[in-house]
Amino acid sequence: MAQVSKKSIKKNIKEKLETNLLIALSEIKNKNEALEFLTNLLSPTEKTMLVKRLAIGLLLLNGNTYHEIINFLKVSPPTINKISQQLKKKRQLFVKFTKKLTLPKLDR
Repeated sequence: MAQVSKKSIKKNIKEKLETNLLIALSEIKNKNEALEFLTNLLSPTEKTMLVKRLAIGLLLLNGNTYHEIINFLKVSPPTINKISQQLKKKRQLFVKFTKKLTLPKLDR
């Protein structure tokens, strides 16, 4: 599992680093560049974590139940709940950025 150091960095430094990440992401022009960027930046575990979180959001928007999502993605209810809460706050924004995405069909 991915781990983050418990040692915190100064707020202004964290904000600058987050800005740098956003700038780097905005420079990505296609799927190949995105794959290269993520492969070089993230561990396989970190990529899996991001992929599952995105999938949880899509499945929730699609009306899937927690039980179905747990069985499909092998994630915990608290993880689903965290994404669900974020969707309640920013649903339109999430929908905007995921319009072109699809998932395999779940067996119901």
